[in-house]
Amino acid sequence: MKLPSIQQVLEGAARTFVRFPFVILCSACGVVAAIKLIENESSPTPSIFFKILLAAALGLPLLTAFKMIGDKLKWGKNTAMGAQFLGVLLIIGYGLTVPSYLFHAPLIHMIRFQILLTALSLLLAVGPYVWSGKQLGFWQYDKLLFFRLLTAALYSAVIYAGLAIALAALDKLFGVDVPGKRYFELWVIIAGIFAPWFFLSGLPEDIDTLDDNTTYPKSIKIFAQYVLFPLVCIYFVILYAYLAKILFQWNWPRGWVSGLILGFSSTAAFTFLLFYPIRDTAENAWVGKVSRWFYIILIPLVVVLFLAASKRISQYGITESRYIILALGVWLSSLVVYYNLSKTKSIKFIPISLMVIAFLISFGPWGIFSVSERSQVARLRVLMEKNEIFSDGLVQKAPGKVPSEDSKEISSILRYLSEFHGYDRIQPWFGPEHSLRQDPTLTQEFVEPSVVAGLMGLEFVTAYSTPSARWVNFEADRTQSMPIEGYDRLLPGHFVNEGDGSKPFEGSDIGYRVSKGLDTMIVELRAGGKVEDTAVVSLRPIIDKLLSRYDSLMTKGVPPEVMTASASAPKFRVKVCIRDLNLDRRQQPVAVTSYSLVMLYARTERGL
Repeated sequence: MKLPSIQQVLEGAARTFVRFPFVILCSACGVVAAIKLIENESSPTPSIFFKILLAAALGLPLLTAFKMIGDKLKWGKNTAMGAQFLGVLLIIGYGLTVPSYLFHAPLIHMIRFQILLTALSLLLAVGPYVWSGKQLGFWQYDKLLFFRLLTAALYSAVIYAGLAIALAALDKLFGVDVPGKRYFELWVIIAGIFAPWFFLSGLPEDIDTLDDNTTYPKSIKIFAQYVLFPLVCIYFVILYAYLAKILFQWNWPRGWVSGLILGFSSTAAFTFLLFYPIRDTAENAWVGKVSRWFYIILIPLVVVLFLAASKRISQYGITESRYIILALGVWLSSLVVYYNLSKTKSIKFIPISLMVIAFLISFGPWGIFSVSERSQVARLRVLMEKNEIFSDGLVQKAPGKVPSEDSKEISSILRYLSEFHGYDRIQPWFGPEHSLRQDPTLTQEFVEPSVVAGLMGLEFVTAYSTPSARWVNFEADRTQSMPIEGYDRLLPGHFVNEGDGSKPFEGSDIGYRVSKGLDTMIVELRAGGKVEDTAVVSLRPIIDKLLSRYDSLMTKGVPPEVMTASASAPKFRVKVCIRDLNLDRRQQPVAVTSYSLVMLYARTERGL
């Protein structure tokens, strides 16, 4: 094989730019934005470059798809140019919806980006063949895209490794200072400029030539027949054995099985797609038979998927992950109906239907984010009304102790809203005197959910554990100050863990050691190197109080006084404030594994 000359490479790159100018310029804008964000990482501030970066990332598949669709449908120059301008307007419109400080914004923005990126990638894969073209040409086109993508990734990785080693050599051998972020910027340039340019250079100018291309790489058949298909069979046996167990024991299916069904179904569908060009050959006749039966045996599994998802939704409402499971369940149902009833059974239906669903769920009142937020806010309101925390449209302090399970549920919803949506929908409940937003240049855009729980008169509990969980963590509310009345000295924070038993810690005039089980502290008042007095502080009452009040794996926002113990001796008094406590409750009594503390102490008048 004759290797191309440098001149041929440059001419090919120039032709690619002339053919895809909007795509390459979009990619360059994304690279510039990424580098600017890397350079400003030491002083994070709101920046328009977050908007540019995400918009450019979506622009790559969108503008490429419009170009390939135009080539397939033989658009004129003006129509093709108009489509590119439309694509630019669409990505600009999307960019305006991206927060200026993405790191501290709700997660829905990144989830929406991932869904749209998936949908636009599918548009590139199926767009040219939605309205016309042979199925064989569609298969060859997608095969070309896939192999071109893999080749671009491989070349980019090799080039990056070589240049990164060269930078490291300059640093280590010649003393040239190479900051760590230069390596990241190098990868951004290679992945953002070279990889797309290389990928685009391999896309055919005349897509129609693929319609009669009958080449079938042997590697695809080996991978599909000897790797993917055995895996599909294994998971088929597992899932149907589980289905038999459900019927025999008459138990509701577990939510975890939904992911297994989706993985099995998508892998099987992908496997049959790989076999498409050779499915009618004599030696591969079994493929057609198995694929026909696949969409029949999928019916019970789709039913199980919906049952498992409905159970979780009835218990905890709809979230983004459960919505996606339902959406993919609808997609599988459409495959079952289409491939069992349709006479054409086009392979294009699989990616096209998935693309349509991805676009539909990404926006609107029916979309993943609106439905999930409404569901969780409705659950929160019901729980608050049940515990008399919500009245006349406003939040009020809980009049009494809220049951542990309700407290965990409320805390869980507040954490969810904080991370995924923010509190805008529930802000009116708190009135103008309590803003649930904070300066977005701080650690996050919205206040901590523990603060919101405090406004309700609740203790915040992170509730994603089971009562049988072994490791338990309690963290004091860091937003509350500690009273220091009666004490005039503070021993700065220390961390105690297993192995520190009997190990002394000494300050200027005080020291302490802990028992082997870490649940008792022997505090010593010292003078001239001698022990003047001793006080014993037991942490066991704190442990018992926490375990009786909370039953979660991780509990944050515990009132500081609950995690405080004190003791007195003739010459001094001491208060131990536990800030973070870790327990192992499989042991009896419950064992202390580690904790951090702050100690306050003061000499008494008798000790002066």
